[in-house]
Amino acid sequence: MASEDLYELRNALATGNYTYIISEAPQVKPCPYSSKPEDAKALEIGRDYFLAMAQIGLGRHNAVVAEMSQSGHELHKAALHLAQYLKADKVGNQGQKDAAVEASQALVDEALARDGEAKEDSALMAVTAATVMIHAGELETAHKWMRTWQVNLAKKAEGRSQEQSTTSGVCVLLLYCQSSLVDIYLRINNTKHAEQELKNMKKIDEDSAITMLSEAWVLLRKGEKEARDAAVRFEDLKGKYGHTSLLLNGTALCQMAQGKYQDALSTLEEAQSSRDGYNDDTQINHMICEAQVNPTVDHKAAIAGLKQSVPNHPWVWKYSNLEDRFDELAAGDC
Repeated sequence: MASEDLYELRNALATGNYTYIISEAPQVKPCPYSSKPEDAKALEIGRDYFLAMAQIGLGRHNAVVAEMSQSGHELHKAALHLAQYLKADKVGNQGQKDAAVEASQALVDEALARDGEAKEDSALMAVTAATVMIHAGELETAHKWMRTWQVNLAKKAEGRSQEQSTTSGVCVLLLYCQSSLVDIYLRINNTKHAEQELKNMKKIDEDSAITMLSEAWVLLRKGEKEARDAAVRFEDLKGKYGHTSLLLNGTALCQMAQGKYQDALSTLEEAQSSRDGYNDDTQINHMICEAQVNPTVDHKAAIAGLKQSVPNHPWVWKYSNLEDRFDELAAGDC
């Protein structure tokens, strides 16, 4: 799945350039004169996977469910279960969410039972299944899977030259696992372990999009001074891969961390009009930023809309819980 023919699609997915993938993925086709049958098939599977993940990034879960349900490949099944989970989460269907989690667990269990170890061929499937677990709050399971694949992939990557490491399929997959571990550590506020994992990523390829993005998120969590360095990383990424909504939100968070709310507001307005379009994170960040710039603005209608449309978004969920708790205290029920 790490064919160089998929290089641009990998970078586009990492940086949130979903419209690029949807536009360019259909053009990625095996060369009829040079490709081995197995390589051609792998290219097609990888291409369709990245296309599905781009659709997921744009919230088009129904399209992914319809398309990936026709495939029996484990990588496509992993993307299918992620789409099913996020679709169910959007409408608060706990039963379907649980089913997607169980199906993701089964995929990983089957791969380990079949292969006897965490093999390179199933690494991207495991990363995608771990993403389902991360969304479901099953961080311990996601961490266990990523550590299992990381250890095995790292053994295979040992002894390679620096040039080989930056282009090798196994090293690219290792970066995916390490990036997932960075995400997990940041979610549990373990910056120390996230930094250690980032160091390992930089030893493999410090200039890759996925490494630079992981570094930006780690720096952003460390304070105002580091937020300035994180902003530089986001600017570098935007210069290379475009002003996507994901990268613009990252820039805005850096600006907010430095107290530059007016600048952040402008950045978020650019995100709202980006090619990748509207998303919930942009709206929430814009609302928070606007409240700092102009405290008189009433956001009750916007919050009520978010409660209706995305009740399980982490920010909305936390806000609703705090609101309920405040009402209990005000009523003297505590």
